[in-house]
Amino acid sequence: ADEIEKLEGQVVERPEHEHLERVLAMRRQLATLRRTMLPHRQVFQHLASSRAMVLGEAGALNFRDTLDNVLRLIDAIDQQRDLLTNVKDTYLSVIAQRTNDIMRVLTVFSAIVLPLSLIAGIYGMNFEWMPELGEKWGYPAALGTMAAVAAGMLFWFRRKRWL
Repeated sequence: ADEIEKLEGQVVERPEHEHLERVLAMRRQLATLRRTMLPHRQVFQHLASSRAMVLGEAGALNFRDTLDNVLRLIDAIDQQRDLLTNVKDTYLSVIAQRTNDIMRVLTVFSAIVLPLSLIAGIYGMNFEWMPELGEKWGYPAALGTMAAVAAGMLFWFRRKRWL
């Protein structure tokens, strides 16, 4: 339980692939332990409820005690498995959130570069009769338009709280 809590804290702070591997390894261990303990439950249940005189009252009491311990252990194993499932879900959620943040930044960057590429593509065409090409301020005006478009999009993205 202590190791699971420690692992959960590490997953929330800084998830790494090794954490997921550790969670899966611990789940396999708990599954093996549970498979081992389930037959014991049936055996001790049978012995604790046995009416045979060979065991005596003290023997039956000991088997009932042992049965209680086995049942508590099985419950503890199930709780630990549930905790590990929660840790795995937390890991996957944190990783998905990180991926979403990265995708948002890449999308915003692409959305800003797209109109700038359009403007550069239009002015990159080698047509003879483009009125802006003959003007003294044509090049600075194209760069200024590109900067204004990029700044306007950044402003709009921040206002929408996408950035």
